[in-house]
Amino acid sequence: MLGATDFLRKVKLGEKVDFGGKRVVVVGGGNVAMDAARVSARLGASSVTIAYRRTRAELPAHHVEADDAEKEGVGFTFLVGPAEVTGDASGAVSGLRCTKMRLGEPDASGRRRPEPISGSEYVIAADIIISAIGLSADAGAFAGTLESNRNGTLTAREGTLETQVPGIFAAGDVVNGATDITRAVGEGRRSAHMIDRWLNGLPLDGFDLRLPVVDKKAVLARQAAYEPRPATANGTALVAAPSDFREVEAALTEDEARSGAVRCVDCAVCSGCHECVNVCPVDGCIDLQARDKIMEIEAGAVVVATGYKLFTADAKPEYGFGKYKNVITGTQMDRLLAPTRPFNTVLRPGDGKVPERIAYILCTGSRDETVDNPLCSRFCCMYSIKQNQLVMGALPLAEVTVHYMDIRAPGKRYDEFYESAKSMGATYIKGRVARITEKPDGNLILRYEDIENGGALVEAEYDMVVLAVGVQPNRDVEMLFDNGALELSDYHYVLEPDEDLNPGRTSIPGVFVAGTASGAKDIADSILHAGAAVAQVAAHLEGVSAAARARETQTVKVPA
Repeated sequence: MLGATDFLRKVKLGEKVDFGGKRVVVVGGGNVAMDAARVSARLGASSVTIAYRRTRAELPAHHVEADDAEKEGVGFTFLVGPAEVTGDASGAVSGLRCTKMRLGEPDASGRRRPEPISGSEYVIAADIIISAIGLSADAGAFAGTLESNRNGTLTAREGTLETQVPGIFAAGDVVNGATDITRAVGEGRRSAHMIDRWLNGLPLDGFDLRLPVVDKKAVLARQAAYEPRPATANGTALVAAPSDFREVEAALTEDEARSGAVRCVDCAVCSGCHECVNVCPVDGCIDLQARDKIMEIEAGAVVVATGYKLFTADAKPEYGFGKYKNVITGTQMDRLLAPTRPFNTVLRPGDGKVPERIAYILCTGSRDETVDNPLCSRFCCMYSIKQNQLVMGALPLAEVTVHYMDIRAPGKRYDEFYESAKSMGATYIKGRVARITEKPDGNLILRYEDIENGGALVEAEYDMVVLAVGVQPNRDVEMLFDNGALELSDYHYVLEPDEDLNPGRTSIPGVFVAGTASGAKDIADSILHAGAAVAQVAAHLEGVSAAARARETQTVKVPA
């Protein structure tokens, strides 16, 4: 008979333990039981069996530990309750007498209580039995001195870990019962901090000044959609009946480590790794501890330049964005085409393949009553045409096809830019795309109408699809003024009551608007509109100053 922790300690210290050809039974179901069973197999045991009184579903061990133990040849016997260790006349162990169990009503732990089945006793043959049935706090030395709980653990104040006796602190399993090393070490650090403060006559506080842990769901909710990347494959190499203590979990290669690290930041939600701080060449530029501050500033004029909100492509589920890996948005394609692009070429996200056939779908989220955005976003056509040319430059052999309703190219030489893209080889097909489906290899099937060829319904296969998403008004502007005096257009953009003669003026004197806060605009029009708003602000401030000077001027009468 061996205790699990004593047995593992002996093996770790290199003491001689002879298990060659022995039949081993481990009683218990926690992680320590799994460790004892796997170590027994490595020491040459002829068979290793774990006997547990509940079912596999109730095993307290982590499921990975249990699965790995089973792959290494460890057997499991469930719903058995040890009753007696049997032996021969010389005192050697010959087996473990057990009683078969069934699960009854839940106990205090919430798990169903095992109940013995009368007359079901039998013996599991064994040469060595290892007990791994749990640990309990040894607080007997403090009996009568410190308060204790009904389960024998000591009572300590939460946070300070101080007992009712000044100067005596308690932490770890002696307070919490059997937990884990992480919690024990954490409470040990806390108790050391509190003891130091107590010895120096300081208040028992100030241990944990870190920010509180945020809710995982709240963090992920900061972004509506992101590109899922597969996790690095499990590198665990398990063999049945292992004979040594070589590592079974191989270290990651550099490529695997880089691939895994990319997943950490791919969702665009900060994980607090500080890598951006380390890379940034400007000291103090990035402050991860910064928090929102409410400030009051007195100003003579306000310019509303809140911009637009990009249309969320998953609001058109028929296009499969967020579901199909090789459906991306125009802004994501812009990143792939940028001079600082991450891969030095254009790769489709699903498998890293260089796409040979790329489709663009214009007016995704624009001119569409079904998503409550009937307006044209004005610049989607042009940024798509720009990308068409860049794609054909980066991938000379790629086929680029653009599905559109109407090409809006009203600016100076815009139409010439459009014709240039066509002459470079881009194909433009007029007609709505009805839906996108995915093939097993990740390619995409587009079903669309071809208006210029009789309106027939056609299907075509592409390697990658780019959604030219439009823009929508930034409705946060509605919350800027509590009195609701800032008037909006019927489409929720900031209204300019006299935009032809006084562009930039709003319904509130001293409040002006610039850029796409007042409607969809491209860069050139946004710059011009911002210039008009600046001129309006200057005129307003000069008018206010002139009125103030006039009030300060007084006429003095001189007696005759």
